[in-house]
Amino acid sequence: MTFLQPGWLILFLPILAFSIGFRFPSKKLGYLKFASLAMLVIAAADPVFYLPQPSGMIIVLVDRSRSMPPEHTTVAKEIIDILEKNMGANNKLGVVSFGENAIIEKFPGEGKFSGTFQNIQGDASNLGKAVSLSLSIIPQNVPARMLLLSDGIWTGKSPIPEFFKAAARNIPIDLRVLERPNLEDRAIESFEAPALVSPGEGFLINSWVRSPAEEEIGYKLTRNGDLIAKGIQKLTPGLNRLAFRDIFENSDSTKAFLYRLEIDTAKNDPFPENNQAKCLVTLKGTKPILLISGNPFSSLGKALENCGLKVKKNKPESFSWTIEELSMFSGVILEDIPAEKLGFSGISLLPLWVTQLGGGLMMTGGKNSFGQGGYYKSQIEPILPVSLELRNEQRKFSVAIVIAMDRSGSMAIEAGNGRKKMDLANIAAAEVVNILGPTDEIGIIAVDSIPHIITPLGPINNKTEIQNNIMSIQAEGGGIFIGEALNAAVKEIESAKAETKHIILFADASDSEEPGKYKEIVNFCNRKGISISVVGMGMPGDRDSDLLREIASRGKGQIFFTENLEDLPRIFVQDTFIIAKSSFVESKVPVQVEPGLQSLLGQVKPPWLFPPIGGYNLTYLRPGAFQALKGLDESSPPILAFWQAGMGRTLCYTGEIDGLSSGGFARWENAPDFISSLARWTSGETGQANQVETAFTEIRNGYLFVRLNLDPERWKEDYSEPPEVSLIRSEFGKKPSTEKLRMTWESANSLVAEVNLHDREVVVGCIDLRNGKKLSIPPVCLPFSPEYQSFNSSKAEFNRGKILKITSGKEKVELSSIWKDLKETPAPIPVVIFFLSLSIFLFLLEIVERRTKVLSIAFSKFPGTKLQQTVPQNTSVLKTVERIAINEENFQETQVKNHEKIKEIDREKDEKTDEKQKGLINALKKAQIRGNKRNE
Repeated sequence: MTFLQPGWLILFLPILAFSIGFRFPSKKLGYLKFASLAMLVIAAADPVFYLPQPSGMIIVLVDRSRSMPPEHTTVAKEIIDILEKNMGANNKLGVVSFGENAIIEKFPGEGKFSGTFQNIQGDASNLGKAVSLSLSIIPQNVPARMLLLSDGIWTGKSPIPEFFKAAARNIPIDLRVLERPNLEDRAIESFEAPALVSPGEGFLINSWVRSPAEEEIGYKLTRNGDLIAKGIQKLTPGLNRLAFRDIFENSDSTKAFLYRLEIDTAKNDPFPENNQAKCLVTLKGTKPILLISGNPFSSLGKALENCGLKVKKNKPESFSWTIEELSMFSGVILEDIPAEKLGFSGISLLPLWVTQLGGGLMMTGGKNSFGQGGYYKSQIEPILPVSLELRNEQRKFSVAIVIAMDRSGSMAIEAGNGRKKMDLANIAAAEVVNILGPTDEIGIIAVDSIPHIITPLGPINNKTEIQNNIMSIQAEGGGIFIGEALNAAVKEIESAKAETKHIILFADASDSEEPGKYKEIVNFCNRKGISISVVGMGMPGDRDSDLLREIASRGKGQIFFTENLEDLPRIFVQDTFIIAKSSFVESKVPVQVEPGLQSLLGQVKPPWLFPPIGGYNLTYLRPGAFQALKGLDESSPPILAFWQAGMGRTLCYTGEIDGLSSGGFARWENAPDFISSLARWTSGETGQANQVETAFTEIRNGYLFVRLNLDPERWKEDYSEPPEVSLIRSEFGKKPSTEKLRMTWESANSLVAEVNLHDREVVVGCIDLRNGKKLSIPPVCLPFSPEYQSFNSSKAEFNRGKILKITSGKEKVELSSIWKDLKETPAPIPVVIFFLSLSIFLFLLEIVERRTKVLSIAFSKFPGTKLQQTVPQNTSVLKTVERIAINEENFQETQVKNHEKIKEIDREKDEKTDEKQKGLINALKKAQIRGNKRNE
């Protein structure tokens, strides 16, 4: 027995002194008091017994990568159920699943495993992370084992260091093999091409194909979707080479070339996913400028080319807005292009390309640009050197807007980040309230099968209250009734006092019902000067899109369609800017040259007198931005502003370059040189560093290795701190993301950064050398998910052997025995309750003894009983005892007789005494009588 709080035992001394010094009525009471207090002290000292028991913890590691069999989660759940059923009271079970990352599905000691697994990225098998995470949740000095459910193949960094950490803590890793059949796997083992090539340079594209047998397969090779090679190849068992040659004859090409190789799949191929692969090839040389213009008659592109710049002109709808395409350019010029033409991909990708990769963005003015073009509240706005808000002091007309919002059942669907579609629509309507002023009017109607007035049309006296009412709108059932929505909106806006009256109808392009007499309602609005814009949730080709398009056309308003509800605030605000008609100022404005213009032109001094312009987009210079030109009217607006945005540059010319509002600028002889100077500043350097610094990329085992080589003969160290690598990850249909990594020294002359890659994504980056230079990292992608690499049985067996050998684990077939494999360790059994109960029992027994003497009576009879039980069975002794018993019996009879005689003598004495007393009483009575007579 061990005491966890032995300090309490010191109380035995005063208890012993008390028991000896205090005079108890009897020794038994003293013994009981001492025993009761002694048990209480022992209980306070927290006694425990240690008995060897099989106890501890098991962590199940579930491989959930894409290479696992389709039913692997079901099998894993069954295995976990078996383990939970067979574990003892002192055992604990935890569950960790892993793919690219590791996740704790069940903490040890929690309730029963629910059977559902969290979402996880399955493009890798990062076993090292899983083992490390499991070790972190196993307490030190607790017996434990891990059970790995896997095919034995891992990707990414080697987990072997983590195996040694587990072995150092005596935690074996057992293995239960779950794998696909792989004997007939045909696979592309590798697919490689140069990352960068020069125009006119021929290059090879190499691939290796593994075959399980001698056979013929078909193949085809495409470049950006165009077929460039096709044929049949005879294969032998093992690895077979397929080589292709290509050349970029057009030196003006600016595309990134995506090559894709596909081989015919066999019906019984267990891994059809590794029968296709891809790679990217890009061009060396000076990057051109991308001009996005919707004006087919614009002379901007030609003017830039005449000044020696390499320009690629595109319509916004013809550019794909992928990171691999955008990385081919040094700068982008948006010439009077509305934000909606760029699409959500362009709006979200451009600011990342500028700030993270050092790209340049130049935006020119016009009626389709800046705030009026829908850039306010977009992702592009924060990187611009001018702000686009609609300030009330610049407003010339008041507006009245009624927003009819769809709150049908479809609006209750999740839209990501814990928000519903209704939440994003509410945010959009609240933004409209935010940009309007107290002279404007707003009304909000929520519509399903009937209209619900949320905010009656009225002045915007309390924005917070109105916005709170909007944010409280919840989605209901049914669809939106278009006729009811329009009719209710018209009734509200008829009473408006503002000069401009406008309705914004927000509806589901696939669920707009009951249009009713919408033509009559729209015609009535035309007669009353009420315009109608429509925001359709969905695509232009959805079921009810034609109805919504017709309403906007008849209502002389705008039509917007979007699938991405995060774009709704920008769209609602853009429509409000257009209706307010104060964002683009159409008037002849003189322009003043500011000192900041010299920063754009460098050593060249501007010899020009800048001409007046015919209009501009009303914006406001941001703090920290530089102003090069200023308009000389009552607003004093920035006409030309610029600044550094992250690693890149942005420039805004708020006048129109080539159009009706360009004014004297279009006829100015120095206009081409001026615009080309702005374009050169925007595009910046070519992106190339010193020749002594070179960057290389390599893809290996699902990772991108970015290596920076330095001149070994350099005499000065430029990197007191390793440079950073900035990356943009882009995947079709998803929002791009950014990542920054600090490079580490690999040797005295090279630095390296490791980046895990995902299937179906393209990664582009640059190395920030922090000396005004940067090195571009060309677009790269995985040929296929590393999980679909050609399955190598010998490699899998080798990996499994490593796991078992290093950690002393076992390959498990019988799962219930795993609990028995845990080491027996002394398990503490607390006995505090026992000693505390004994103390209370002795205390109660002491009370009973004080009141009833039950122990004294019991112990008074105990010795005789004990004597009879302990007398030897001897004949002479028995006779002696018998004789004594007889004599004792005779003695008792004599005593009884004597007692009876004594009683009889006592009775006789009592009778004589009574007679004497009676005579005395009679004599006294007689004397009293005589005395009375004498007195008479």
